[in-house]
Amino acid sequence: MSTSIVPFAANFNNGKVNILAKAKSILTCQYVGQRAVASDFVKRKSKLNPNKFFESLLTVIGQEEDLKIQSIITLYNLKCRPEERIDYKPLYNRLDSEGLTRFLLDLLCGLQERTVTSSAGENNLVKELIAALNENNVNIDDILCHDGSYWRLNSELAKIFPGTRNAQKPEQLQDTYDGKGEPVEKETGNAEIGIQSTYSLLKRCPVSISVTPGTVNEREYVYKTVNNNVLHIMDAGYIDFTLFESIDNAGGYFLSKLRSNAAGEIITCKCGKEDLTEMFSGRKLSDPLVRRYKDERANLDMLVSFEGHCYRVVRIWSRKEHKSVCLITNIKQIRLKLLSSRCFTN
Repeated sequence: MSTSIVPFAANFNNGKVNILAKAKSILTCQYVGQRAVASDFVKRKSKLNPNKFFESLLTVIGQEEDLKIQSIITLYNLKCRPEERIDYKPLYNRLDSEGLTRFLLDLLCGLQERTVTSSAGENNLVKELIAALNENNVNIDDILCHDGSYWRLNSELAKIFPGTRNAQKPEQLQDTYDGKGEPVEKETGNAEIGIQSTYSLLKRCPVSISVTPGTVNEREYVYKTVNNNVLHIMDAGYIDFTLFESIDNAGGYFLSKLRSNAAGEIITCKCGKEDLTEMFSGRKLSDPLVRRYKDERANLDMLVSFEGHCYRVVRIWSRKEHKSVCLITNIKQIRLKLLSSRCFTN
């Protein structure tokens, strides 16, 4: 036995390292095997045992600051059956593959989702709000918030995680010039990773987490929950009237922030009990008068047409942004007053 592997087994058996036990309690062997095949890390005829490999990798990570491939191989060969053992070179080639990158990211995503989606206990304030909404014929079981976060990666990962948001500048090749004597530049890949998450206000925890390339259409992850009996809350990046129509047709509700340049046409408008329809009818939502009418802190309640799609738009004051913003929703007038006054004025 390699001397470098002894501390692994000893410390792990003594319970000093629990990273493997935690992972195994969350991810089943079946799940790990399925992700290994789906990511092309393990081919159909491969003898590599993905579960034993993953266990060995986690154990080594838990013990060594300087991660060594040979340490993973040694521990892996101790864990598996003789016919599953593998030499340094084949494993090294696998570690250098795109399939391994996808495999580990899939498992990371699975660990995240299974760890954070366990309920933290219901939020009593939201529970009361949902009950009040139900009394006003807004029949929902939960309120879901959708959002995505993105990070730029090493450009070498651009093939697996193509990005769109943070393109890197070309790199100048040292001492290399073209026929005109101009420096030659090497185009760098634009790599970006995204985390798409759906958060339950009632359960106070995420209910869905996905790792994606930066080019993904984040609205697709809202579609997965459209048939749920919920109120969807989204920012301006999710504006899509096909999505809104799908939520509406499924009997759900949505509340989304509009972009400042939204160009819908106003049909009706009220400010409290004051009817402003004659003044605003036919104006664009982006009209400066709509943005600055009276005190910006006064709520404007409008019915707006967006190329044939008619939805309610409410201008409210955002304490966070210190300006008026517009929200679009399919919740009726009396209902939105109840909702916005309790949750969305901050």
